[in-house]
Amino acid sequence: MDGSRLEVMQHLEPSVQEILPEYLKAEDEYWQPSDLLPDLNSEEGFEKVRELQAASRALPDDVLVVLIGDM
Repeated sequence: MDGSRLEVMQHLEPSVQEILPEYLKAEDEYWQPSDLLPDLNSEEGFEKVRELQAASRALPDDVLVVLIGDM
């Protein structure tokens, strides 16, 4: 990195360090799609998946496309 770029980065660093915590969440605050699905390690996990599959058969294709696209 040349001197002028380094100088700019050094100038911006304190501001970035100040505002960065506002935009970063703790890891345990993030959710994953798997958090909403049944636990497949439990005895009833696969049965719950079958129930979800049966219920989703009634959804129109355009709804499924939006759900998949949003994930």
